[in-house]
Amino acid sequence: PHVELTGAIGAATLQGTVLSDHNGQVAIDALAQALQTEASARGTLGLLTGALAPKLVINLRTDHPPVAGAAFSVQRLPDAPLTITGPLQLEAGRVASEGLEIQLGPHTASVAGAVSTGESFQGSRAEVFLKTPDLAALGQLFGIGDLPSEPLQLEGAASVEGKGVSFRVNHAEVGAVRLRLNGRIADLGMPAGIDLEFDLGLPGLSAITRWLPDRSWPDGEVTARGSLVNRDDRVDISETVLTLGGAEARLQGRIELEDAPRFDVLLTADLSDLSRWQGLAGRPLPNVPVDLSARIEGNADALSFRQIDLRTGASQGQGDITVVRD
Repeated sequence: PHVELTGAIGAATLQGTVLSDHNGQVAIDALAQALQTEASARGTLGLLTGALAPKLVINLRTDHPPVAGAAFSVQRLPDAPLTITGPLQLEAGRVASEGLEIQLGPHTASVAGAVSTGESFQGSRAEVFLKTPDLAALGQLFGIGDLPSEPLQLEGAASVEGKGVSFRVNHAEVGAVRLRLNGRIADLGMPAGIDLEFDLGLPGLSAITRWLPDRSWPDGEVTARGSLVNRDDRVDISETVLTLGGAEARLQGRIELEDAPRFDVLLTADLSDLSRWQGLAGRPLPNVPVDLSARIEGNADALSFRQIDLRTGASQGQGDITVVRD
């Protein structure tokens, strides 16, 4: 069959075939064209005597998504050529795909998984791969500003489990920034109760100068790696290591999950050259090594620094400090 229509959305054509085999399985092979948009679907729709259960290979191509979207009252679509291809099926209350390939201008993505069509997202899962030559340009297509004009490559996954969610970032790079995450939030109602392993690398902290324009951070790569372990009533901080500008800091302890989360963390820091931090301090600092250890206790309203042991060159200081917010 072949049908040509003219209406409010302009000229449109629809052609294809619908067949049923001897088992009652309905198959479709269709192509629709309108508004510089072409969509096709090929596959099966299910049994004549059963519920709709489509298993299709789809292909959608449009030169101007906002024009096509406006015909169906869909607003704020990105204005760049869009292509979506791959398998798609509806099964047991879920929309699933073994891998949809998406291209939006020069930006590409691949999505595989399943999303529940019910009120709950229980059982939903997704694996995502995203690659763009310019993250700032991609953000502008969706009205998002202040993103770096750097290439991005991201590979990760997420799944809904009970009241919580599991997620991982196997690999993420934005320019010289790299990130790896593996985590789980047992209850989204208590996001502080998280299990997390992380590994972050930055070429420096120059981006922070927009908030501290009169200060400068030491040069050098920034790294952060460690893990958080959820123990229901608290989160344990396994040895977490931060490095910047020849300095290394280590954190180990726990966060009590009360109404106002309470910290009990041991901090140790080693600065090989204090003078590298004078740009941030805003005053000259001596070229001496610094060793610091302290136990941090309390919450955002009252924070105590106990058992402070500070060694600067040949000098040494010890004591306790409590900071209380008015």
